[in-house]
Parts: sequence; structure tokens; C-alpha cells
Amino acid sequence: LVNEIAPAAKGSGIPEVKTILGGFVLPNVLAFRTLIIKVFCLSLVVGSGMAAGKEGPLVHVGCCWAAFVWSFASKKNQRKERKYLELLSSACGAGVATAFGAPLGGVLFAFEEVSSFFPPKTLWRTFFCSTIASVTLLWMNPDGTGKISLFEVAYSDRFYFWELIPIIFIGIFGGLIGAAFIRMNLWVNRIRKKYSGASLLAEQSGDNHVID
Repeated sequence: LVNEIAPAAKGSGIPEVKTILGGFVLPNVLAFRTLIIKVFCLSLVVGSGMAAGKEGPLVHVGCCWAAFVWSFASKKNQRKERKYLELLSSACGAGVATAFGAPLGGVLFAFEEVSSFFPPKTLWRTFFCSTIASVTLLWMNPDGTGKISLFEVAYSDRFYFWELIPIIFIGIFGGLIGAAFIRMNLWVNRIRKKYSGASLLAEQSGDNHVID
């Protein structure tokens, strides 16, 4: 089915989605035919007991649904490429949220991994979309276990207030290390810019001297 009808459904789909969000055009990757074949064949693969990851395929499926919904938008809106990319970013977050039951994880994935354009308004829209996806998954309860994810863990250990003390120190230490790294990075970049600019000018002046 994949080879003959929808070759774009191969693989996880995340590299293709990242390429599209980078501004490139990949035909048939987000087509409705690809969506149908991907969903049906994934059901067969998982039902047969094969080990197939959930994150990549669900990100691809979410983006395919987003492209399908976008096809019903008005011609005026369809000319706004930025809106389309924002919709795909939200769909990526919803895919990860559905895979792991983690709305915040979906937002971070869309922000850090796949999107090259992510304004603040898209952050809130992606969070809203990911939350709705997780709540819908919990409400439908497709596997009948009542868990939002296969990785859900029930904590029965009692929480003690003194445990906050090492957590606070770890947070402070991590913040200091992060601030030191940023300052060092800025310092190295300033030095690099200074000396690389000087060497570039020296090379250019030497080339001009040779030409003369």
C-alpha cells in the first residue's frame, strides 16, 4: 500500500515535516492520501506486534490533518504561508502530546525541534492544541486502561517537605552554570568576531597587494 499508493508515508515523517517548516515544498508529504495510508498501515503494523515508535508517525499524522483542515480555508487565508506554518507547528505539538500524554512536551518539541518560525502567539496556540489533544485522548480511552499514555506511572510514595531543599539547591546550581555558560559563550563570540574580522581584513589587503 505504501509503495504503490502513498510512498510519502514511509518512515517517521519528522524529517519531512521539519523540511516543510523550514520553508521548502515537498509534494504529497501532507496529502490526504498519505494520511489515510499512514493511519491504516500503522494500525496493521502495531496490531501485528511489530515495534513501531509513536512520536514520529503521530507528528506526521497531525500535520496531515492540519493540511487537510487548511484546504478548507478561504483563498485569502491560503495565501498567508506564515499562518500555514503556524498551524503545522501546532499540529506537531498535538502529535507529541497524543503520543506521550504530555502537552508541555508537545510545545517544547514544536518550539525546539521542528519549527524555524515560532512567534509568541504560536506558543499559546500550540499549548492549547496540545492540551485539547491530550484531554481528547484521555476521554476516548482507546486502549481501555484509563491511562493517558503507556508510560503513565502512579506514584504512591509519600512526599516530604525536606525534599524541596536539595531540589532548590540543584535549581540554583543549574541556573548559575547556565548563566556562566551564556556569559562565556558571548565572550568567546566577541573574541572570535574581533580576530576573525582582523584576519579577514589582512587576507583581503594581501590579495589586493598581490593583484597590484
